[in-house]
Amino acid sequence: MTLKFIGEAGDKDLPLIIKAMDIAASSRDSFRIKYSSLGVFPSLYKARVIWAGLKEGSSELQNIATILENSLADHCFKPEKRQYYPHLTLGRLRFPIPENRIRTIIDKEKSFTTSDSEADKLLLFNSRLSRQGPLYIQMHQSILSNTGTGELV
Repeated sequence: MTLKFIGEAGDKDLPLIIKAMDIAASSRDSFRIKYSSLGVFPSLYKARVIWAGLKEGSSELQNIATILENSLADHCFKPEKRQYYPHLTLGRLRFPIPENRIRTIIDKEKSFTTSDSEADKLLLFNSRLSRQGPLYIQMHQSILSNTGTGELV
């Protein structure tokens, strides 16, 4: 689940990103999340991403994402133009699938629900593309703790 896609960033940006993550993580305690619906981006006609939506934890994730977005925007990271919509990316489609097949899949699985799990940390990943696909390297971890002010100083 992506809270914020940063894009290209240099080594000098890492301390600011980490500080923004730590502040966002300190804004709240851990919470429960549960997935319960399927969807696609950008539309059924041009589906490129299949995602699972949230039944629980959506408002908490939106709050953390807003704090993170604002903290990073204060330090010249371009803010996202689209509204944040919490979701778990299940897969990306290399080629469009006909709308009727996508609709059938979503309708068939529309009643799925996962058991709940605990969201207790934010992770920063560096992604590197290769011929075998993306390689993800964890760079930082911020524990949710509700000990901070939610402000970047």
